[in-house]
Order: sequence, then structure tokens, then C-alpha cells
Amino acid sequence: MRELQNIVERAVVMARGEVVTRADLPAEVQQAAPAPVADTLTAQVEELEKKAIAQALERSGGVQSRAAELLGLTERNLRYKLKKYGLK
Repeated sequence: MRELQNIVERAVVMARGEVVTRADLPAEVQQAAPAPVADTLTAQVEELEKKAIAQALERSGGVQSRAAELLGLTERNLRYKLKKYGLK
């Protein structure tokens, strides 16, 4: 994260105009292949899902049937997701 912040700050300082363009970025950033949108979207959805499950378990006092109800999931589906994400 710090590295990204440094790159952005440098690009702002080095920008030739009011808008930072690709040309203002370091060569290694310009040449980097962008992450596939589907992969990053999937990762974001999974992270949100993990957080929602953890919050529901906390609110339910760890009672899985209640957590599943809060999430609108079946208990079976919740157990699958707990295993998938390594949650307890």
C-alpha cells in the first residue's frame, strides 16, 4: 500500500498537466498487466461475504442457525461457506 502511495505522489509531482496520465507513471507500472476484472471482483465479493458471515456469527453469539437466518442463507449453505473461507 505504501508503494502505491509513493507511486501516486510521484506521478502527481511529475505530471505534465493538471491530470495524471499513464505517461506520468513509472515504466514498471505502465508495463504491468492489469488484473482481470473478474478476478478482482470475485475477491472483493468473497471478502465482503467473509465479513458479513463473521458479523452475523458475532451477532448470533456463534449460533450458526441464527447467523444463517440473519444472512438469509440455509444452514447448509452457511456451513459450506464457513468451510470455504476457513471460518469457525
